[in-house]
Amino acid sequence: MTTKLRPFLPFLALAATAALSAADEPAGQPAPPTAAPNAAAKPADDGVVTLPAVQVTRSRIRQIDVTIKRIDKLIGRERKHLKSTDTDRAMNNDKVAGAAALFGGYSTGQREAVAAERVRLLESERELLEQMKAPMTREDFIVVEKQIELLRTARRELDVVYR
Repeated sequence: MTTKLRPFLPFLALAATAALSAADEPAGQPAPPTAAPNAAAKPADDGVVTLPAVQVTRSRIRQIDVTIKRIDKLIGRERKHLKSTDTDRAMNNDKVAGAAALFGGYSTGQREAVAAERVRLLESERELLEQMKAPMTREDFIVVEKQIELLRTARRELDVVYR
């Protein structure tokens, strides 16, 4: 039975202390006022501060984690393209690629530059996704989503820029 009462012990102790302190005061003397009467007449709305609404849900964070994992895989793939192989350099060196540009070929330098730019954009997107995991207001969340969408658009259009 004592284990059932254990959660209520702090409340019982508080009630007992209040009862003992009330018993120590003489009955004939009134208690001193704790607040000035003018302070009680003021409305309490002057000091009210409203915080902006923040959305924190486990499903949203889980979705962001899945997206971060997918981006990490893409970063790993693109890092493999940062350095071209000897065969690729031999077949697509700058001199040959310039002559074969009519057929849409890239030189190894162009491919490495595109891969480096993709890695940079993917890492920026990953950082923004990490920011989205933290609690933020709806307006801030929308701004970060727009930035991510701009990064994704820039990443898709990289091939068009280097043609």
